[in-house]
Formats: sequence, structure tokens, C-alpha cells
Amino acid sequence: MHVRKARVEEAQGIIDLHVDTVRRVNSTDYSPGQIDAWLGRRRVEVTEAMIRDGQYYVCVDDAGYLLGMGNIKGDELFALYISADEQGEGVGSAILRRIEEDAFRDGISQIKTDSTVTAEGFYRRHGYVAVQRKVLKIANRQTLQVVAMTKKLKSEESR
Repeated sequence: MHVRKARVEEAQGIIDLHVDTVRRVNSTDYSPGQIDAWLGRRRVEVTEAMIRDGQYYVCVDDAGYLLGMGNIKGDELFALYISADEQGEGVGSAILRRIEEDAFRDGISQIKTDSTVTAEGFYRRHGYVAVQRKVLKIANRQTLQVVAMTKKLKSEESR
């Protein structure tokens, strides 16, 4: 598997992976109504623009099949989703490691994220610390419980 910056032509695949993962994995912690409101309508043009801006990373296998994706802007990690079929295979760890390395190299000393309840344990295993539990208002009068988390970044040599 290989982690790299996403390509514009992968935008629809990124959207499809996100939707499928939320429906198949996050459904253990969130209701169908919450998931429908959370996913809303995804617009490929928005994802394409974010890819052009350098915000998306992907992990692909040797055949180019999309295994997972991550989205960061500045010091805020907005998304890290792994195909439901690839959970527990190291894909998320590989993407997160690359995002953290690039962020540190770009002068970012700390990453913050609003983790889903589903992913909280994953982030804890990677050194993230819970700062606050909160409820986000989303569409259709739905809310999502999330965990605000942070991690101070260090150089590879000091890890």
C-alpha cells in the first residue's frame, strides 16, 4: 500500500469511500437519521477543489484501488476514513503517519480533530488526547457526539 496526495480524478472515489464507511462502520455508534444528516449531499466539485488545495491524502494498493483517505487543512484534521473492508489492516495508521509527518515539516506543532465516537480509540492509540466531549448540530435537527482531541507533533527522530 502507498500513501500519497490525492488526485483530482479520485474525488468521486473519495466521496464514495466516505459514504460507504460511515454507513457501514459508524452505524454502530450513530443512528440512521444522524448518518443521513451527517452525509447530506456531497458535491464532487468541492472535493476536487480541496484536492487541488492539497488537503486530501489517499492510501491505495498496488493496483491503485482506494483503501482510505484523510483530509487536513492547517492544523485541523477533518477526516480520516478507511474502507470498511480494510479496517484494522494499518491503512489508517499509514495515512495518519504521513499527514503528521507532512504537517510537522510544514511547521505545525499540534494537530486537532473532532473524532467520532467510533474512532476515538484509534486516535488514542496514536497519541491523541481527548480535550472535550461535545455535541455538534448538523442538518435535519440532528446532532453528533464527537470528541475534540489533540496531539503535539514531534520529529521522527524524537518519537
